[in-house]
Amino acid sequence: MTLTATRTRRRVLKEIAATAGVITAGSGLGTAALAATRRDADVIIIGAGLAGLNTALMLQDARMSVLLLEGSNRVGGRVMTLDKVPGRPEAGGTEFGAGYARCLSMIDRLGGFPMQKWLDTVELPFALKVDDTTMSMAAWA
Repeated sequence: MTLTATRTRRRVLKEIAATAGVITAGSGLGTAALAATRRDADVIIIGAGLAGLNTALMLQDARMSVLLLEGSNRVGGRVMTLDKVPGRPEAGGTEFGAGYARCLSMIDRLGGFPMQKWLDTVELPFALKVDDTTMSMAAWA
């Protein structure tokens, strides 16, 4: 996935977190402040990785109040930029194929970033290996 210069993956994760109302360990809100401000959430989610963020959005879509807690000072879970590694490579969730409908749907929901559909531009055989079985993309769907 290629994002525009103004909307980086990190910024998108922060936008999702803001929408979901994430409180991180580095947010400056102590336990007492948290308890005083949010005692009425329908659901409390532990962890602001991709699964936690997506769950929070789904519950909010169902009109439930959500409190999303993250133990680190950032959202995204295993999806992150390795800032201390030369070249600042991305770790986790760096690419996904055209068959990942939920990922593509979330991208559309968040503003439809331009996508680099490299699978459409090259003629490479594509297969998945699950356990000891190799299957085509059509068989996976």
